[in-house]
Amino acid sequence: MVDQNHTPAGPAKWQEQANGDGRGADQYQHFIPRFILKRFAPHSSKSLSLWVWWTGRAQSRTIQTTFGITNLYNAATEGITSSESNVEKLLADLEGAMGRIARKIDDALAQDGGSDAPPGVHLLESEVDTVYRFIYLAVIRNGPLALYGSEHHAEPVRKSIREEWLNQLRFFLRTSHREVLEMNELLLSPSFRPALAQYKRMAAAKLLFWTTPRGEEFLLSNLLVGLEGYQSIKVDGAVPERYPAHTYIPISHNILIVLCTDVLCERSTLYGVPHGVTTPYERPAKGKLGKTEGRKKYQAALPNWKTIFPITPICVDDIGAINCSILAASSVVVYKTQSTLEKAVRNIIPFSNQHSSWRKGLLQSGVQLLHHDIKKTEEMEKMEMALLTVIKESFRPSLGDFTEEMEL
Repeated sequence: MVDQNHTPAGPAKWQEQANGDGRGADQYQHFIPRFILKRFAPHSSKSLSLWVWWTGRAQSRTIQTTFGITNLYNAATEGITSSESNVEKLLADLEGAMGRIARKIDDALAQDGGSDAPPGVHLLESEVDTVYRFIYLAVIRNGPLALYGSEHHAEPVRKSIREEWLNQLRFFLRTSHREVLEMNELLLSPSFRPALAQYKRMAAAKLLFWTTPRGEEFLLSNLLVGLEGYQSIKVDGAVPERYPAHTYIPISHNILIVLCTDVLCERSTLYGVPHGVTTPYERPAKGKLGKTEGRKKYQAALPNWKTIFPITPICVDDIGAINCSILAASSVVVYKTQSTLEKAVRNIIPFSNQHSSWRKGLLQSGVQLLHHDIKKTEEMEKMEMALLTVIKESFRPSLGDFTEEMEL
């Protein structure tokens, strides 16, 4: 388990790594979008309720100073509008587009007439592309995870690692979804090929939207992206690699966006969750044929203009499994109501015992990414189980009395 907020280098090292030459105005830049954090704030407040893995206690912290690093994406000398390649500006544009989609999902849920069929959200092809791009960028934009371990290197190497990471962010932010899918990885530099392959795997997954029944909610972790159902598969006859059956992001306490890989889903914990069937929607023809003066320009019918995605309610047990997987892989958790957190913490030990293969796959994947060895993986797994036990034994129902300051 990687603590994204408390690396061995500490906050000062992250500050040094991100600041560049230190000139100009500093910017606190979030690696979890603020529009998502706001949707987890209780009663539209400007603060979040956090539960800290390492202490087993809770605290409140403002959205403005949570899940971010000063000058994470840009040197202090770069203003937010100074360049088209400015990562913070490009991320802000993507977040704005995704925020509008989130509001469409809210509206669809609000208009649900109580029929047996689940509500559905109508998305244009461009909006579907935005969702895929947003999920992939959420995977790679997390600075504490992407840069973890770089503090062990000399300063020139640290800067090189960070610049390569920023270059990947710029590439996927400035390249459209369709352009990425059409790219030949052999035409890219070797350092970009694994990222392109990962993007295409995620883009091939089925897009789903799940929601909670009344009184239930999803948790949010400092990882933002959740992974479930790791399994080994061969790609093009190569050495087997481990991939998740489901990749998901909670964009609010009651909405989960999911990417499902069909070939892995049957052996997944979430196989029994209704996956829904999308419905293509045709734009009807407009105007009339001919060029009579004053007549509106004719527009032919457009098939597959929009797609209706069902927003499927899932059962309490499946919500519990998702929340336990979020809790097990994180170091800080955001919750909206205390009862949801209590339920997840009380279930974390049996969940972890039942899904040890999932946890081990997550750790091994992270270790490969961070260039650690197998021995380190085993040490991390032992440490995680020890922490689970401590948290289970020391958990107290009263979670609101912790006010100690913590860097997040």
